[in-house]
Amino acid sequence: MRMQINKAFQFTHQGPLSTTLEPVDRPVPEPEAEQIVVKILAAALNPVDVQLSSSSDAILGMMQVQPASPTYPKIPGMDFSGTIHAVGTSIDRARFNVGDEVFGLAMDITGKGTLQEYLAMTPSPADGTQGSHVVIKKPEGLTHVQAAAMPLVYSTIYTGFVHHGHLTYPSEATQNEQQQQGPAAGKEKGKSVLVLGGSGGTGSMAIQFATQIPEVNGRIVASCSAKNASFVESLGAAEVIDYTSQNVVEAALNSPYAPFDLIYDCVGGADFIPHLDELLVNDPEDPRRGMYVTIVGDKTGRDSMGGPITNDLNPVQKDRKRYVCMMLEASTTQFETMYTFLERGGQVLIDSTFGFNDAAKAYARLESARAVGKVVVDFTK
Repeated sequence: MRMQINKAFQFTHQGPLSTTLEPVDRPVPEPEAEQIVVKILAAALNPVDVQLSSSSDAILGMMQVQPASPTYPKIPGMDFSGTIHAVGTSIDRARFNVGDEVFGLAMDITGKGTLQEYLAMTPSPADGTQGSHVVIKKPEGLTHVQAAAMPLVYSTIYTGFVHHGHLTYPSEATQNEQQQQGPAAGKEKGKSVLVLGGSGGTGSMAIQFATQIPEVNGRIVASCSAKNASFVESLGAAEVIDYTSQNVVEAALNSPYAPFDLIYDCVGGADFIPHLDELLVNDPEDPRRGMYVTIVGDKTGRDSMGGPITNDLNPVQKDRKRYVCMMLEASTTQFETMYTFLERGGQVLIDSTFGFNDAAKAYARLESARAVGKVVVDFTK
């Protein structure tokens, strides 16, 4: 009997994935008792893939994601969509069965990523416990390419807005109640949100997410270039700041929607840090209002590692009670809110798709900084 082949792309040394990726054939994994094996049909690429592959051993050691001497080879990738190929003996068949279409996030950043045809994983529990492998059923209305583009971006936004920004993503009941009451008079009431980097894959979905929060009531400001202003406005931004012709900090300070309950930063840098007391709401009755949440940190290089690691390297961030350089928090219950987000018209912007054999070209597109939205590898092409 001929052995099934698990085609994959791996890298064996530090550097940009557009130049370090190489194809490899591996055996198809067998599931352990608590595992499922997913046949991956699409995988979205993320800047963190490139950051991890380009980071030094010292940085990765500080992150405690691997020993000081990393073991190569590594397979990159976190987002995926596909079908269940096999299930372990202890898997609850009410959740997962062979043939089910699923999508999710594999946050194993030690190099057991999604750029391979078959991936074994232990699904996170259904009770809301955080986990590194979050898998749910794929909505019928999404293609595998669309589904693969969703998880990391959505989870990053949900973590920033809800867990750190303390905004409430509404239940179906509260959304229906808002619709019955009609829009509030103007946009003078409610909380306000500033999205830095509103035209990118994360920023564009963040604007859509904010539009679905009743307490924000459309009070959304976003920064982007002039050429993307109309697009960002179409997503729901009430005001656009053109970073190519305006000082973004000054424009934010002078915005009619300032001070903000949440500044959601997809860009990075430290320009806003000296002005947070002026830019953020200060409510003695609700001290949780007014947060600056960055998914990048104060670094501005695309290939260098961001996140809380930058707090250790740049201590200016450390003691700000309303500054959060966030780490991703994902769970099954969080992911299931994606169904509601999609039902209300939310979508992820896809820049381009590449065939499986063109994975290196796909990473070249991501590394170019010209992609507007997600870059996805379609394994069926």
